[in-house]
Amino acid sequence: MKVLYVLHNFLPLSVHGTELYTYYLAKELSKKHDVHVFFNLTDPAETKSLVRGVYNDIPFTAINTNIIRYPDYTPPGHRHLIIECLQELLSSFLPDVVHFQHILNLAPEIVKSVKTRKIPIVFTLNDYWLICHRAHMIRKNKKPCYSANQLKCMLCHYYNSKSWLPKANTFNLSINCLKKSYWHCLKEYENLRYFFDGRFREMRDIFQLVDFFISPSNFLRNIFIRHGLNPDKIMHCKNGIRKIEYLRKHGMGRFQFGFMGGTAYHKGGHVLVKAFEKISDADLHIFGVVDEDKKYEFLNGVNNPNINFPGFVSERAKQKALSEIDVLIVPSICFESFSIVIQEAYMSGAPVIASDIGAMAEFVKDGVTGLHFKVGDYKDLRRKIQYLIDNPQKVEEMRTNLPKVKTIEENTVEIETIYASVVSHK
Repeated sequence: MKVLYVLHNFLPLSVHGTELYTYYLAKELSKKHDVHVFFNLTDPAETKSLVRGVYNDIPFTAINTNIIRYPDYTPPGHRHLIIECLQELLSSFLPDVVHFQHILNLAPEIVKSVKTRKIPIVFTLNDYWLICHRAHMIRKNKKPCYSANQLKCMLCHYYNSKSWLPKANTFNLSINCLKKSYWHCLKEYENLRYFFDGRFREMRDIFQLVDFFISPSNFLRNIFIRHGLNPDKIMHCKNGIRKIEYLRKHGMGRFQFGFMGGTAYHKGGHVLVKAFEKISDADLHIFGVVDEDKKYEFLNGVNNPNINFPGFVSERAKQKALSEIDVLIVPSICFESFSIVIQEAYMSGAPVIASDIGAMAEFVKDGVTGLHFKVGDYKDLRRKIQYLIDNPQKVEEMRTNLPKVKTIEENTVEIETIYASVVSHK
């Protein structure tokens, strides 16, 4: 079988959950099938518009549009180039199935361009981007958003961008200035309304065009069904991860907590730092923060010598890092669609403290495999941290309850079955 993976970015330039999962899945699948990856190369140093190569035995074709910060669609001028390059690849590679992992920074029309060739399409929903233009379903007040529609999304973008504010150092309250501000706001409102009407139509078209959707969590599946996706077209199937043998260290004395989530606001690191401000009898290791300026911004005035920044953790170094922490903390303020790091923590033998929403609440059983805390509430998180410090036997108890983690090998067998099913119904 020939399988084409399509996604927004890829290794080694972009090392995030979707890219890593796609790579490991493609690597495992390539043992028995022909696999190719098509992605958008966001590399301003690359001069070629089309880059072909091989990454660790995985052949790829990358379209280089030099897009660095487009929060939603690619500009119209680039869409034709993306579709043209994909069509050429479809003609040369002749895939039996196309598996989309993400289409951010690509053109939504590429799904239709595949469908017109009557090639079966599978789409893994790695976040909420087909529903939410911000991908994480967070409202302007930084609270989770449980439903999306054109008006809500338009106002969310409107307020977050602050583009409607008068572009001046001081407010000029003259009649002429107020008139200009009014017409400026009205024009932006109409532009946004036109954009979001189009976006919702295109995304609903994708709901129809795709043959089968895969959701890594039940929570995400239910959200998409609530937003109009046919429940018969979407299956809950956890992502698999690499099987790693962890050597857990015991008798380390002080409690060791860990965080692996990046400095993006929606990952909730600011909540964790504030929660740890008054914790004196344990250590917190924040993996991934390297830049000194970003580190101080991340701390936001919190001064606790027990908060450590070991730096960026490669995939290989992650094994050692997870083996040396007692509890992992996942304080995201967004729902999360799936958390690889929770599965990795379980595989390493570490219970998890997580926000009580989304896939985190689904994968962490409160009081059994870890603890829940009220999302965004640093005081509640602090109480849960202190509870485990004061009751170390509870951590040992939860460690015995940790679930078996699905490996990428097991997941590949499931994915192969899905491919066979959609190909047979071609």
